[in-house]
Amino acid sequence: MKLKIYLDTSVISYYVKKTEYDILEQAHYQLTRQWWRKFATHHSLFISVFVINEIEKGDKHAAMKRLKAVEGIPILDTSVSVDRLSRIIVKELNIPEKARMDGYHLAVAAMNSQDYIVSWNFKHMANARVRRIYKAICGEEGLVCPDISTPEEMLGEVL
Repeated sequence: MKLKIYLDTSVISYYVKKTEYDILEQAHYQLTRQWWRKFATHHSLFISVFVINEIEKGDKHAAMKRLKAVEGIPILDTSVSVDRLSRIIVKELNIPEKARMDGYHLAVAAMNSQDYIVSWNFKHMANARVRRIYKAICGEEGLVCPDISTPEEMLGEVL
């Protein structure tokens, strides 16, 4: 069975960003590349306009590499319902205004019935507190809650 996997901006950034200075970033880069090779061919990857908006920012050369990496990946619907759900998520998770796009990522994935959200964003996505509250919000809204995972966590799964 093909899984539907929503890619958070952080995964795309690590997919193209090779660093020589930070050992943790090097590990995230290597794990993301390994994950992408394994999962992109066997499952369905998705992004949103919010991902596109974020990866277009910053250094022009890096932005072009990120945009090239997502060429051909379908863009999910971002209806009015996504906006309403994202406001609930931002409020309940106490996400600061400057990071409100994280709430949109979570909302898009839930509203579009994704199986997984893959992210390296530990602050507002890939952590136990967020997973617990997000699951409760999805349940209250009558939605199936996507699992939030890092590429590293998913590599250990046989999916």
